[in-house]
Amino acid sequence: MGKWAVVAQYGLRQVYVTEILSRVEGTREEAREALLEATRRYHPPRREHRRQVYRLPGGDSYLLVVEGAVSRREITLSLAELVYDSAAPSAVDVHGPEQEPASATVAPEAEPEAAASEQEQEPEPLPEGARPAPAPEPRAWDADVPERPAWWGRTDLPESG
Repeated sequence: MGKWAVVAQYGLRQVYVTEILSRVEGTREEAREALLEATRRYHPPRREHRRQVYRLPGGDSYLLVVEGAVSRREITLSLAELVYDSAAPSAVDVHGPEQEPASATVAPEAEPEAAASEQEQEPEPLPEGARPAPAPEPRAWDADVPERPAWWGRTDLPESG
């Protein structure tokens, strides 16, 4: 048995939103049933004219297209399986340490001398009474924008107008 979340993702004006609609504890099939149910009841607009549900490859996600009186929303509903939870009693991978992914590689630890030489060394203290050099002023946001665009005055471009 796994822990699953039914997730909705959609664009709202200039923001991309991800929200968890429900949590399911059970088999993948039980989670898929909850996902399919979410496609039927998620965000009905006040005057819904049409609702289309497309299953995406793999069966763990759907594209929901809801057309209202004046708007159209496209929402991706999908399943997410919990694979790690830091609040779990042992704070380990929920699949257990014996089932590490095949692609996981562990880098060998560096030797202590090499690690010490890689760290930044502290700057030497200034002589008494000396002031540190002032920090450079930040560049303006448009510092690299030319005063005149490169295309200005070109004769090989078609005229607009």
